Amino acid sequence: MGPAATADFYAKLVSMTPGHSDQDHLRTVIWSDPTIPDRTGALLGNGPDPTPWLLNGSRVLCEAGPPSSPSPATPRTPSYSGLPTMSACRSST
Repeated sequence: MGPAATADFYAKLVSMTPGHSDQDHLRTVIWSDPTIPDRTGALLGNGPDPTPWLLNGSRVLCEAGPPSSPSPATPRTPSYSGLPTMSACRSST
């Protein structure tokens, strides 16, 4: 997800989490890397493969817990990283 989509997701997560204090909310780690090449271009075959950037992000997040794979544009990241993943798209439906 890009910066705006990430901010929108987090705002929705906070607003939909029942709680009366900060301590009632979910632990959340967000990795936002605007240097990742456009995933749509890669899927269409006219852009660089973003997998190396996504793997770097998965390494950064590894100690924080399982990373979320937010879209079908990142299908190889889970198998390459060896980390368990959760699809934010499938989990929200």
